[in-house]
Amino acid sequence: MLPVKGFHVARIWFGKHETQPNWTPKGATITRNITTMISDDTGEATIADDNFTFGTSMKGLFSGITDDDGTGGDEPEDYRLAPGSPIPVAMVDSWLEDAIAVIRKTLNEVTR
Repeated sequence: MLPVKGFHVARIWFGKHETQPNWTPKGATITRNITTMISDDTGEATIADDNFTFGTSMKGLFSGITDDDGTGGDEPEDYRLAPGSPIPVAMVDSWLEDAIAVIRKTLNEVTR
C-alpha cells in the first residue's frame, strides 16, 4: 500500500466507527504489507511481524521513486526494489514481477 502522489500517508488502520458499532476486525491478520504505518485501535486484529512500514519517505525503497516526495512511481516497473532497499527481498520476490507484467499488459491494452 503506497501513498498516492501529493499525499504522504497510506496506512492500514482498524478503528472503531460510530456508524458501524458491531463491526470488528477480529480474526483478521495483517501480513506481508509494505505501507507507511499499521494501526489497530480495536486491539482485535493480528498484526504479523512480516510487515514493512516506512513512515513517509519512499526514498531508497523502489528503483523508480527517487525523492522523498515520491517523484516517479508512474509506471509499474518503478516499484522494483532499489539496490540496497531495506525492504526484505523475500516480501516481493514471489509475486512482484508477475504483478508488474499483468499491470503492464493491462496498461498497454487500455487508454490511460
